[in-house]
Amino acid sequence: MNQQEKDRIDRITEAVYYLLKGQIPDKILCSNAPDDEIRQLTGMINQLLEQFADIKKILVPLSRGELDADIPAGNLLASPFKQLQSSLRHLTWQTQQIARGDFKQHVDFMGDFSRAFNTMTSTLKESQEQLNHELEQFKQLAELKNNYLNIMAHDIRTPIGAIIGFADILLEQELTEQNSEYVETIKRSGSYLLNLINNILDMAKLEKQKMELESLPFSIQAMGADIGRLIKPQLAGDTTYIFSCDPDLPEMITGDPNRLRQVLINLLGNAAKFTQSGHIEFAVNKMPRQEHQDAIHFSVKDTGIGISPENIEKLFAPFSQADSSISSKYGGTGLGLSISKEIIELMGGTIQVQSVLGEGTEFSFDLPLHQAQKTAKSAHSTSFNKCHIFIVDDDQSTCDIISHKFNQMQVRCSSCTDSLEAYDIIIRKFTEQDPFSLVLLDIDMPKLNGVELAEKIKAYPGLAQLKIAAISLYTELLTKNISPGLFSLIASKPVSDEMVIKFAEEANYSFNRVDDKHLLAGRHILVVDDNAVNRFIVRKMLEKLDMQVEEAENGRQGIKKLCAHTFHFVLLDHLMPVMNGIEALEEIRSNPSFADLKIFIYSANDNREDIDIFFAKGAAGIIKKPVDNEHLINSLCSALPDA
Repeated sequence: MNQQEKDRIDRITEAVYYLLKGQIPDKILCSNAPDDEIRQLTGMINQLLEQFADIKKILVPLSRGELDADIPAGNLLASPFKQLQSSLRHLTWQTQQIARGDFKQHVDFMGDFSRAFNTMTSTLKESQEQLNHELEQFKQLAELKNNYLNIMAHDIRTPIGAIIGFADILLEQELTEQNSEYVETIKRSGSYLLNLINNILDMAKLEKQKMELESLPFSIQAMGADIGRLIKPQLAGDTTYIFSCDPDLPEMITGDPNRLRQVLINLLGNAAKFTQSGHIEFAVNKMPRQEHQDAIHFSVKDTGIGISPENIEKLFAPFSQADSSISSKYGGTGLGLSISKEIIELMGGTIQVQSVLGEGTEFSFDLPLHQAQKTAKSAHSTSFNKCHIFIVDDDQSTCDIISHKFNQMQVRCSSCTDSLEAYDIIIRKFTEQDPFSLVLLDIDMPKLNGVELAEKIKAYPGLAQLKIAAISLYTELLTKNISPGLFSLIASKPVSDEMVIKFAEEANYSFNRVDDKHLLAGRHILVVDDNAVNRFIVRKMLEKLDMQVEEAENGRQGIKKLCAHTFHFVLLDHLMPVMNGIEALEEIRSNPSFADLKIFIYSANDNREDIDIFFAKGAAGIIKKPVDNEHLINSLCSALPDA
């Protein structure tokens, strides 16, 4: 073998060495080499180098998971890589199927990897089955909890309602001073326990995210005035209540008035509890527009005992008080603020607290402002036809101008230019059971000025809740010199069209169907309830209205009585043996003879889904347990043919 042949063999050996190390050397030059076996081997090595170079181009993308690389055709080394590419593509597809929940996929082409992959698939399948099983158990448990809460609401509120109801009945009797005090204590304790139960149920709703907000138009001004009347009896002797409402706020806004009222009563109730002197100020103001959104700022500020900085963090935790001594000294469970915080956040706000120990506390929150749509119907609607506004002004032209504006809105109104005569008219209308919804008083009048007349009206038994508005040329002086809460609204002369609408809205909001309770006299009502105590209390309420009351212990018995007698109303308890309220309601509505019968469900269940079912089945209304006398009368009066 000559030296040239040895050199060629060395180059071939070197090329194979580099290939075995995963490197691709340059081709072996052999253009001048003799055409012998070594040259043929050199050509084969060069061809192998080309094929390795082509394969290397696809190996890098494959290692990155890029399975769409093109494998060169005619490459002797490509076959196993094509098989690998195809297997990886199939494995990818199988993995996607498993991700979608198909655990039937099985891999059998990659040895130990296949076994590990199939074990993973089996484990995932078992985990999913276990998860589905636990999820089903959780759903069943949640449903049981929901049903339990509804039953608890019924079973606990029912006896509490009986305690409060019997206390009211006893307080109407002639009792000794000591016995009257005992009964008042029983009633207060029952009301406290009822409030506690309601708070616990609200917490359960919030935990389950079941609390739903309503969207209804309401007046902030009217709500603030009404809440003030509830809070004032709770104030310590020398504590003053102040309510101020920004005049730039719309007359009506849209939101959940009941939940907002719940929050405000809680905050103001706490302020009253912890304030022994000074004042409690409830203020509502319109905030400057930010990011195309208007907001309302609510503030409750007191001059009470205050809260230390280290205790503020504890305020909103359920069942906790800022100080361990608070509960024993002032009472309470610590649920109210926790619920209020949750409701405010549900409404899109955040509650803030500022306090100085020994000086007072301020709770505040901002809520998005949603102005109620102002249409011709809302401003000039026959929905005001139940209102009756009384204008008292010694200037006849002022009476005529305001009366004309009310008449344009189809609001019933009367007027008087003599304040002494006006007082007699107000009393007469009240005793004739046709009371005014709102009295509009001029402040500057002879004989009795507006403030004196308002105080005299409020002092008359039964008229303390009558809404009174004031008009004056000097409103700034007026607001500084009258007792808070005497007037619901104050306007300057001449009275603007916007204020006239506000007066009508206030009168409309204050109108109460209790004033029409005399229309229930002689009406026949069937009370269906398995609880004899409930029936007794409701019967007493209804008999005071001179209604004819029949009783039944369950839905089946109630339907038999319906077929035998004529009734104007039916009051069905929700949960009863033999036939419950829903079943009875369905059967009654299936009979065309009872198509116009007014049927009310009364229940402690305030679950929105269940309430929707009550109405869908044909209920005319819902009476909440424990039964509130005023709410019961309002509901029945609202269902009267002329309502």
